[in-house]
Amino acid sequence: MAATSPRRSGSPVAARDINNIPKFMADLPGILDRVAQKVGDYIAGRIADKITMQDPSWEPLAESTIRQKKSSKAWVDTGEIFALISNTLQSVQVDGINPKMIQVGIFDHEKALIAQFLEYGTNGGSIVAGGRMHSWNHIPERPLFRLVFDEERENIANMIHTELGKEIDAYLVKYFG
Repeated sequence: MAATSPRRSGSPVAARDINNIPKFMADLPGILDRVAQKVGDYIAGRIADKITMQDPSWEPLAESTIRQKKSSKAWVDTGEIFALISNTLQSVQVDGINPKMIQVGIFDHEKALIAQFLEYGTNGGSIVAGGRMHSWNHIPERPLFRLVFDEERENIANMIHTELGKEIDAYLVKYFG
């Protein structure tokens, strides 16, 4: 915002733009990206915790599944699933603005289909994965991702508020100190 001072010696003097709003607006996407990444990392961590703790609402595994897996824990087979949980940041065009959307899940891996079966349940079927045929009967729904999102909704909202405040405060100190 430019302003002029009263005339001195017959010519106006421009005031310096101390708000620097154009710079802030240019830097805002980076700020939002960092906040979204922190939120995505937090959610991914909560999902991993839920797998480790196991949710009491999940139906126990069938005895045949326990024998095959050599484990009674849902969502745990080889432990590979922990490494596959990741998050990705996307911009979405909405009414001329680009809000950030963070997606947390298992992407671009054959285990994503297995995760979907566990998340929503299935009445049985078979697929070829890893060069082998895998067949199964009924798999009960054992929500993980939806469960964590629902349980963490308030914490996520608070985290966004807090982290955005920290980012803006740090920005103001850095540039307007």
